[in-house]
Amino acid sequence: MMQYHKKSAKKCNQIINKLEDLFELKTMRASRKMITMAELSKKLSLKREVILRLHSTGEIDGFNLGGKWLFEENSVDDYITRQCEQSREA
Repeated sequence: MMQYHKKSAKKCNQIINKLEDLFELKTMRASRKMITMAELSKKLSLKREVILRLHSTGEIDGFNLGGKWLFEENSVDDYITRQCEQSREA
């Protein structure tokens, strides 16, 4: 009987840890602003293919969710900042 309670307590702790991890992930995601491919294309005045190339080279962070591309706005802003700095140096 005691062994059963230890297993139940262990299982409960595992579930609680997973729930805490999921809550932390949800909170982290909520603090990140995402923009769509269309919004990004308009913001940068670039075609979809160019944006996908920037993503594939790691210059802009994003992901495909159910066939729709989403990009982190902070990553896009960082990209714009880098481009401005490079143009000043040239």
